[in-house]
Amino acid sequence: MGSLAQSRSFTIAPDPLTEIRSHFTAARADEDETAATVRSVHKEAGYLIDPHTPWRSRWPKRKTATARCDGGPVHRTSGEIPAAVAAASGINPALPDWLGDLNARKERVTVLPADQGAIEKFILAASRAAREGAAA
Repeated sequence: MGSLAQSRSFTIAPDPLTEIRSHFTAARADEDETAATVRSVHKEAGYLIDPHTPWRSRWPKRKTATARCDGGPVHRTSGEIPAAVAAASGINPALPDWLGDLNARKERVTVLPADQGAIEKFILAASRAAREGAAA
């Protein structure tokens, strides 16, 4: 990992690279292409998706998130996603009932040290399994 940090690159051997490429594709989509995909899926399937919805459509290469259209993701902050969906579709998506009070909920933040062990311990302690007594 030190060499990756230093050179900002790495090499994957040919056989593993061929295997990886058989499962993944990548491309890019701009805002207009992303919006067109949201509209298209809604029109064709009656399903309103956001820019990160996994979607398998009739187009074989579109097996990834909508924002990818054919590959690379469009990064947004979570507050911009509903606005992007509304702009693309003309529909302002409502939160599900169980999240209806989300904007009124108290925000919780836990600052952790940059230490993998501490992060793993925190995640294990905060997991549903731990709360239900299943985690060790």
